[in-house]
Amino acid sequence: MLADAYKDDGRHAEAGAYIERGLALARGYGLPHATMSLLTSSGWMTYHRAALGQADVEEATAAFRAALEQATRSAERRYAADAWSGLGQCGVRAGDGQMIDDAIAHLTAAEPLPPHLEARRTLLRAARAMRAGNYDDAAAMYVDAASFCRAHALWSREVDAVLGQGAAASRAGRTEDAERHWSRIDDLLARCPRVRHQIAEQVRRAMRTDSLLCPL
Repeated sequence: MLADAYKDDGRHAEAGAYIERGLALARGYGLPHATMSLLTSSGWMTYHRAALGQADVEEATAAFRAALEQATRSAERRYAADAWSGLGQCGVRAGDGQMIDDAIAHLTAAEPLPPHLEARRTLLRAARAMRAGNYDDAAAMYVDAASFCRAHALWSREVDAVLGQGAAASRAGRTEDAERHWSRIDDLLARCPRVRHQIAEQVRRAMRTDSLLCPL
């Protein structure tokens, strides 16, 4: 819990220290669920650092693959799905279409999904549509994702979806619509952890020059 709290506050050194300590304890006591939870936290923390330009996306990919290996050994489908959602996001960050497709396929095979994973799957599908140049389809998926996230109080994912709506509009040449969507995130971020503020602002700035960037 402390690792997650520091991770969400963007205090990565402290989060990393608690993850390392927790993993040593969990492995020492033979606690697979605690191990998987900490490995997943490690993946997201490293992804946050990559999104902020403080780490390579390959580091985050390796962290999620470690989580996936543990989940596979333990036959824990939920943790495996969590790891695949992270790998999909790494695929978006790295521009790796195959990784995105693999993540979507594995999440689909894990149905029914809890709301946070259903939201991530929809966002991955929208990102895939963006990469294929299907901007109207991507925009519709981002709209669906935003509504779904709002209904399930997934505020950070709603921010992702609204940023995506702006990206799709920008790529389709609707600059005013894009700016209107991007301006909406400020109120939404009030309900999100500190690290999401940092990532969202960085992504919003970057998408003004490269709308193919996806907000995951």
